[in-house]
Amino acid sequence: MRIPLAALCLTLLFPAQTAQASSSRPSASQPSTSRPSPFQSFVGRWAGNLEYQDYGADRRVKIPVQLTITASGTDSARWLFSYDDFGTTVSSDETHRWATGTYTVKTAGQPTTQTFRSTTFAALARPGGQATLLGSELENGVKVEVRRTLRLGARTLVTLTETRQPGGDFRFRNQSSYTRK
Repeated sequence: MRIPLAALCLTLLFPAQTAQASSSRPSASQPSTSRPSPFQSFVGRWAGNLEYQDYGADRRVKIPVQLTITASGTDSARWLFSYDDFGTTVSSDETHRWATGTYTVKTAGQPTTQTFRSTTFAALARPGGQATLLGSELENGVKVEVRRTLRLGARTLVTLTETRQPGGDFRFRNQSSYTRK
């Protein structure tokens, strides 16, 4: 039994984030205090695969996915996914926001917003950076802890999502591996 891809899309969040940008430019005599935005490193078109744990069949499934990320302000980005669910195209439209250690994802058409915390987003401003998001959500009707690890290279993006029940070990849930088009 496969997990319906529409339900899976709700759990496949690929964080994009931005650092708070300075509202004024420093003068030539004043050093810049703003840091590069980690969000800018994600902007563009990506192609790759999503591998996810099919709980019903107790196996991993891999499907192709296209991703387009665009800036939508200094603190948010739009992530448009197109999944090939075994011959059926499924889309997901998400707004990702980053502000003061809190990362949120709002999926169009869904009533809830997922919230995560992170202290490592600045590492995504340069190639080779890695960041971790921590949060919680329902998985098969049970509240679980969620750990998402993002690795960003000059032309690659890998996101790994692991979940665990309180007191348990983190286990693979899904991983997406992309190459920049």
